[in-house]
Amino acid sequence: MRISFFNKVSYKKFEFPARYYDEQKSDFERRMNKWKEVNPQESAEFNKENFREDLRRTWSKSRVSNSSFNYRYTNFRRMLVLAVIVVALVLLISYLGNKYLI
Repeated sequence: MRISFFNKVSYKKFEFPARYYDEQKSDFERRMNKWKEVNPQESAEFNKENFREDLRRTWSKSRVSNSSFNYRYTNFRRMLVLAVIVVALVLLISYLGNKYLI
C-alpha cells in the first residue's frame, strides 16, 4: 500500500452504451404485436410452433401471389418449355411423316 501526500488526478471515463438497430429483432417484435392483435386469447399462452406455422403460411401466400415476379417468371418459363416441346413434336412428326409416307 502506497502512501501519497498528493491527490492523484482521476480522469473521468467516458462510458456510452453502444446503441445499434437490430432489424431482425424489430421485425420480430412487429410481427409478434400484429399476431397478438389478431389472436388476443392466445397471446397469454404463446406457442412457438403455431407462430412459426402462421409465418410460414403467410410467407408462402405472398410468395406465390399473382403480382409476384417469381410467379410470373416461373409461369413464363413453363410456357416456354411447353412451346419448345410442341415445336419438337411437330418437327418429329413431320420428319417421320415425310420419311415413311413417301
